[in-house]
Amino acid sequence: MTDHTTLIASIKRRIDEVLLPHTSNLSSFVLLDFPNYENVGDSAIYLGQLEFFKQNVRRRPLVVFDWSNPDWPSVDRTDASSPIFLTGGGNFGDTWTGHQLFREALLRRYPNRKVIQLPQSIHYADSSLIERTARAIEQHGNFVLLVRDEKSYQLARTHFRCEVHKCPDMAFYLGPLTRPVEATHPLLLLMRTDHEVNAGMVQDGGLVPPAAVRADWLTEPDNTRRRAKTAAMAALLASLSFSKMALKERYYAALARARLNRGLRQLASAEFVITDRLHAHILSVLLNIPHTVLDNSYGKVSGFMDLWTRDFPRARRATSLSAALQDWQGDADPAASLAMEPAR
Repeated sequence: MTDHTTLIASIKRRIDEVLLPHTSNLSSFVLLDFPNYENVGDSAIYLGQLEFFKQNVRRRPLVVFDWSNPDWPSVDRTDASSPIFLTGGGNFGDTWTGHQLFREALLRRYPNRKVIQLPQSIHYADSSLIERTARAIEQHGNFVLLVRDEKSYQLARTHFRCEVHKCPDMAFYLGPLTRPVEATHPLLLLMRTDHEVNAGMVQDGGLVPPAAVRADWLTEPDNTRRRAKTAAMAALLASLSFSKMALKERYYAALARARLNRGLRQLASAEFVITDRLHAHILSVLLNIPHTVLDNSYGKVSGFMDLWTRDFPRARRATSLSAALQDWQGDADPAASLAMEPAR
């Protein structure tokens, strides 16, 4: 058993061991594939990446953009010796095809320029597509791939001719976090509503107590982007420098921060969390919130836990939502559960 601060420190050391050899003496770098959508977990990854660069490179990225709006001319204007980092996550393969097609297009456009894929989980439902990716990597010739689990590592080592390392998720570079709000209900079921859901696991068997809250974290207030733009303008004016790309970089950081803060408040609003989202697990570790974890549709969550967080004492695993609820009800204080009203 390991307390959360010790676990987080050891995971950050592993990230340093893998990444620092690729970031020493950097004068500039590019960071692409910003998660320009509402999912809290990917924003946590992005901010963890920025924190790593802040602490170890002491520079902000020269160029940023998301996969759906590529700005290749801005990359073309950077020095070819500046490495290109690709944001980590769970989109390597054919589950989220837009990210993968963008990744392969980038490798074709910048042959031999160093490209470092920050920690990813790999999954191909159609194994025939692995060959297409393998060809893009081999023809590129200077690709470094970081993966978050053993299954991804074995797939990459088998099929891809590139440097491959096991590396934890970059959200851990945020370090230990403090609960931003006090809990107002006993139980939060933070469950996927997208196509990574494991439908066989998430049936509740009618066991959800009235005081529990069930939600995902894919929606945000309508003014989120507007407020992020205002924050970005203020930050840029304070820095006494201005360019369209610098404004976009600050905007992305502010937008990711707003999304992360929303997710932290959501997790902290409950005494206990049940989730099938990897980053609800990771952020619960950072917040030191007790929780039970279910897997997603292809084993991403369990694979990560097996390699990095299996020793966290406040995380349990369950094979179904009904089993997780039964386990929670066996431990919960019935009087507390009845007394607490769900958040509105």
